[in-house]
Amino acid sequence: MCIASAPALAHAEDKTFLAQAAEKWELGAITEAAPLYEKALAQGGMFPPDVVLAHARIGTVLAASGKKEAALNAFRVAAVIDPSFELPAESGPAAKKIYEEARKQAEKQGGKLQISVEAPEKVDAQKGFTVTAKLPEAFAPVVDKIGVEVRDTATQKAGYKADQAATAEVKFDIPAKHVSGGTTLIVRVSALDGSGNRWAIADTKVRVREGKTELVPASDLSDKGEKDKPAKKGGFFSGPWPYAIAGAIVLAGIVGYAATRSPSHADVSSPQWR
Repeated sequence: MCIASAPALAHAEDKTFLAQAAEKWELGAITEAAPLYEKALAQGGMFPPDVVLAHARIGTVLAASGKKEAALNAFRVAAVIDPSFELPAESGPAAKKIYEEARKQAEKQGGKLQISVEAPEKVDAQKGFTVTAKLPEAFAPVVDKIGVEVRDTATQKAGYKADQAATAEVKFDIPAKHVSGGTTLIVRVSALDGSGNRWAIADTKVRVREGKTELVPASDLSDKGEKDKPAKKGGFFSGPWPYAIAGAIVLAGIVGYAATRSPSHADVSSPQWR
């Protein structure tokens, strides 16, 4: 019997559940990877691309195990976040059939989850302002919370952060102490599941002048050399890729759409469609 050395065990413990899961999957141990993806989702803090990947891979393993409904729930989450998500290459015929069903259902129910952010055009420095986050009404029961994060680009430090229960429209009052003249604020709103994983994100940039602030559209976020600039790992807005969404979509023909938890998963939120 081979016993792992203490340094090897310590190295494994240093890795996040997400990193451990990806490593297992790449080695072909997909049944061992699935519960690690579940733990990563339960731990929270993941960004949309990783949430999609985790649910797609979990769904693939569930389908191979004959758990159709649980696999369908996992694929539905992936399809809501990214309707064009790809099925893992390791998927078999059963997973492919369920995958197609999930994508068709997502399309009928309105397609992609989107969130938008609004802020005032002008506000005096050292005075608070209000941020409004909006979701299509049909998606409000699907996500658990709406969160806001404010970062000061001058200091690169995290500023105000809060969340509220998800509804079609949520307002956040940003305290005056986070509105300093002569700086720039990045305001991010996110649609979150019960563990704090981001299903959708929208950003806007607020340039604060001495005495006043001025809203800059989200389309201007990448100016002055900031375009495609990756976030630093572990930073306030760290993530695998820039993911900004602006605007809301109008949905029709929605019969029912509520968040559920698959019995075989620990704290993994899945929408249940009727």
